[in-house]
Amino acid sequence: MAAKEGVDVRLYTIIYEAVADVRAAMEGMLEPTYREQTQARVEIRQIFNIAGVGTIAEELAPKCKALGMKVVGVSSAKRKLEGFDAMFGREELAQAVKEWDYFVLLTPFTPGTKNIVDTEIFAAMKPSSFFVNLARGGVVDEDALLDALKEKRIAGAALDVFAKEPLPEDSPFWDMENVIVTQHQGGFFDGYPGFALPVVEENMRKYLAGDLKAMINVVKR
Repeated sequence: MAAKEGVDVRLYTIIYEAVADVRAAMEGMLEPTYREQTQARVEIRQIFNIAGVGTIAEELAPKCKALGMKVVGVSSAKRKLEGFDAMFGREELAQAVKEWDYFVLLTPFTPGTKNIVDTEIFAAMKPSSFFVNLARGGVVDEDALLDALKEKRIAGAALDVFAKEPLPEDSPFWDMENVIVTQHQGGFFDGYPGFALPVVEENMRKYLAGDLKAMINVVKR
């Protein structure tokens, strides 16, 4: 039940770090060394995909469009939504991913989504594309992701969730220059309780009243 406001802020930070090479700038400050200027990627006209079109995605899409991006979605229930330029069914993922610059994963983990992002998907992505997982670790084949990153089949990844958490100290992800690791905190921010607790309270009322269909943010497992 990640608060969409927290995800928005964290995702913007990840994108900025990826395109502006913030890590290189910080390393230069620590040495300190004045490094040759790196060129930032420009978001305008780039394709931003969101896989898992729920409440967070519906809030995020118009904001990405305001940055000049083309926004496409992937959903098990293909439909037209405001803020999205195109929508694909989950079965179209391998074909659609070929055009994306940013692939953001927000889909819940269920038996039907286990390892849906696998070797085939990473092989189809552009070498210049970035992968962001703010969903659940089990949705991604992490061995396939590691291979794609090591072989530079994709430009990089930002990972907030993993199949095993906490992420083991000996995980290769910690030391990869093209990976940003955060600790399953994508939806958290300073105002999180004020957004999350009312949902819990309302769902508890609905549950006790037997009105399960009216509950909010229910994930079917």
